[in-house]
Amino acid sequence: MSYGIGKISAVEGMTLVAMLIVPSIYLTEPSLSIGFVGNSAWLLKICSGLLLLGLLLAILKIYQNYIDKFCNGRMITFFSFVQGVLGRSGGMIFFILWAVLFQLSTVLMIREFTDHTLMTTLKTGNLKLVLLIFAAAVFFMMRYGLEVILRCAYLLLVVRAITLIILLFLLFSSYDVTQLLPWQGYGMGSLAKYSVLDIGTGATSMAIFFIIPHLQNIATMKKSILYGMAYVTFFKMILILMMIMTFGIIVSPERVLLFYELVRCVNLSQYVQRVDSIFILMWLTAGLMSIVVTQYLSVMIYCEAFKLTDSKALMAIAMLLTTSIAMLPDSTITALTMSGIFIYQWSTAFMVFSFIILGIGYYVKCRRNSSCVGQGLR
Repeated sequence: MSYGIGKISAVEGMTLVAMLIVPSIYLTEPSLSIGFVGNSAWLLKICSGLLLLGLLLAILKIYQNYIDKFCNGRMITFFSFVQGVLGRSGGMIFFILWAVLFQLSTVLMIREFTDHTLMTTLKTGNLKLVLLIFAAAVFFMMRYGLEVILRCAYLLLVVRAITLIILLFLLFSSYDVTQLLPWQGYGMGSLAKYSVLDIGTGATSMAIFFIIPHLQNIATMKKSILYGMAYVTFFKMILILMMIMTFGIIVSPERVLLFYELVRCVNLSQYVQRVDSIFILMWLTAGLMSIVVTQYLSVMIYCEAFKLTDSKALMAIAMLLTTSIAMLPDSTITALTMSGIFIYQWSTAFMVFSFIILGIGYYVKCRRNSSCVGQGLR
């Protein structure tokens, strides 16, 4: 796997963080969030966003302290850092687990976007055929590399922000502000509990550490995390507010595709209909880009863990494996149930566990005062 050192700027890094988290808002995440905490679902996104930001910045601080103490300030790969604090075997296990997590994220996303495409647009389509078309598109885009993907995705962030503003004003007549009360929803205890569980919706943002060789410096990483999380948190908060004010907390949890239902409420005139088709195209494009990156990262992590130099063959094998597993769930409900368990249990637990284990490993490393492991990036 070849790296282009220092080619990705803070804007592209922000795009990476944002594009891996935002697509979930087009799926079942809003319905689940409102079902969990009621009227305070918008506040849930702020709290979970701050918790996730804190975890990412804490891991970045551990990495920065490590290279300052043991590597004379030289940036090293995340793999070298993890091996330095967890040992050679521990580092490989850590990376393999994260590769599996990205792989499973890819599987569940491509299955959900396929199911929702059939539910909204291709109602008479064949699941396996549509899934294969998506897989072929993902494999085709993967071969262009990370830098090209992120530069294309940045345009989508701008388009997404513009469409959010347009949608906000188009639905103005549908809002009922009283739906936001009581602002504490089902209680502050539920809010605190689900704020922690909701961290899993952004666990893939750890990708910013796995692409360290592509980034320019520590400042670039910090800006990428801050700007990316700010964009994601604001975007989710506004959309959740719009959904609650439009549907309320009774109807919202019953809808599988709350964003799609929200868009369908737009009524420009009797001569302009099916505005939702424009937004469907946007959400499919955003979903495909996110699937491309998660699949690319899983391959990249496997290559680094097993020291493979050529990733092209592994890309084809990984995409074939992803497609095969995505076909296994026998129904949409099964796929949604598996996705909920993966996001709110496994992803959250592994994100928190990664921070704890890296913190403990760094502390033990400092106590032993060992030398740095791995090659520095010049």
